[in-house]
Amino acid sequence: MNVRRKKNPVNGIRNKLCRLAYRLPVLRALACRMAELERKNEQLSAYCAKLQEKSDGLDYRIDDVYHQIFLNQKEMSQCWYRLLPRDQYPEALKEWYLRETGKKLDLEHPISFNEKIQWIKLYGLNEKCTQLADKYAVRDHIAKVLGREYLTELYGVWDTFDAIDFERLPKQFILKATHGSSMNLIVTDRASFDRVQAEKQFRRWLCTDYAFYTGFELHYSAIPRRIIAEEYLQHPCGGGGWRNTRSICSMENRNILRIMKIRQKAG
Repeated sequence: MNVRRKKNPVNGIRNKLCRLAYRLPVLRALACRMAELERKNEQLSAYCAKLQEKSDGLDYRIDDVYHQIFLNQKEMSQCWYRLLPRDQYPEALKEWYLRETGKKLDLEHPISFNEKIQWIKLYGLNEKCTQLADKYAVRDHIAKVLGREYLTELYGVWDTFDAIDFERLPKQFILKATHGSSMNLIVTDRASFDRVQAEKQFRRWLCTDYAFYTGFELHYSAIPRRIIAEEYLQHPCGGGGWRNTRSICSMENRNILRIMKIRQKAG
């Protein structure tokens, strides 16, 4: 079986933190946390090597372990980026962009659509961007611009997972963290879904500053970290999945129509 290892996007960060660890207590704490994550990653990698020796039917387990390594590395990068002074964001963003795309980022003279998006992330954001990215606050914007009839039903909003009264929720619903992307859990049967695993997942999500999760999307930092439960929308034709249509406009391409079929694992 051929297993491809994930690249470590934060190679050498812990060493940089260690050199600064004696200056500030918070740096010492972060250095310890990152050292702990690296130890866990080493243990997980060793576990993967053992699984490879018994590879029959174990592909999915190896994928899960590598996914956990990837999440640990993401958390390490968050720790590093959050400590940077704001005047170092441009250089850090250029490094991130080069690592993710293999291309150099020109923030002084952005031309491509991707480059312009990176420039906006640092210099073109405002309070409206934060509201539109907030899964709870955006409901007010939609109600004002389009009308409340276009909103899915909202069952509740909470600051913590413990505060959710599941007995008051319907059989099917969707739980979402309001301050990031892809932080959703589809519940198709309230009586049988794994609440313990869901609580672990949401605790991790609520500790995530999504602004530093995928390259300095700074408008996410100001979003309150909450959980909402919304109506579960079933496709009228069955299990084919919903389509998400996006229209993207830029100077280089007047209009790009992107249609994606949404498939999401139910919890």
